[in-house]
Amino acid sequence: MSRLSRMLKLQEELENAIPSNNQVVNNDNSSEYLANPVVVVNIKMPFWSMVTFLIKLAIASVPAAIVIFLIFIGLTTAFGGVFGSFLGRGY
Repeated sequence: MSRLSRMLKLQEELENAIPSNNQVVNNDNSSEYLANPVVVVNIKMPFWSMVTFLIKLAIASVPAAIVIFLIFIGLTTAFGGVFGSFLGRGY
């Protein structure tokens, strides 16, 4: 038996042995799992790491803003062409 198959078998045995507190059994004897709510209380992060993260976040938002701007321009052009004739501005 290979090491991977032994690990998978052990993992399956552990999953079956540990009772799940978020398993719900339906009337038709099928079961489904509900997500447990998670609340983040604190994030411990050094100041300069946070500054670096926020700078990267700002740089990453530039392409997203460009895409949103282009979508807005496209929708404005499309609706302007369709509804502009109703306002007497169509050619």
